[in-house]
Amino acid sequence: MAFLVTAAAIWLVAVAPGTSGEGARAAASQAVLAILGVNLLLIGGLAAVVGRRALLLFRRRTDAGARLHLRFVTLFSMVALIPAVLIALVFGVLVNRGVDQWFSDNVQSAVTNSADIGQAFVRDVSLQVESDLETITDELAAPEARARFDYPIQFSELLAQIADLFGYPALYIVDGDGQVLARGEVPGA
Repeated sequence: MAFLVTAAAIWLVAVAPGTSGEGARAAASQAVLAILGVNLLLIGGLAAVVGRRALLLFRRRTDAGARLHLRFVTLFSMVALIPAVLIALVFGVLVNRGVDQWFSDNVQSAVTNSADIGQAFVRDVSLQVESDLETITDELAAPEARARFDYPIQFSELLAQIADLFGYPALYIVDGDGQVLARGEVPGA
């Protein structure tokens, strides 16, 4: 059983999506694959030794001592196997219930409400920024602002004043290619 689980884990690690990447993730996947391979070899060797001994005992079952030994091996195997199976079942139930709690209606509604609140906040901030930009555009279209455009230092100071007035750390005027034509930064921004 452990042999099959380890073989399945190796297969999952070997074909897992995203393991062909570079860096720490690929190195970790290679390390996990190597460790699982060594584990598979150890389990396979142990299974071969135990299987060989059990086969020898099974062949000599006519001998009274061999039958007693086979009975002891069977009983100790059951004693070792039953707690492991019980723990696996209990752990499976606990994990299943825990995962069910993650996806319960309360959690689902909390996540949905949080997403709605986040979207509403983004919408409100977008509307506020849009309104601010319209006002800033109107101020920059005024004749006194246009007169300062030919003087970069004065225009930069005007942009910094407008940015400070609206609570922004800086204002930039960019062209269609993303080149900064003018900037106004509040001191300390």
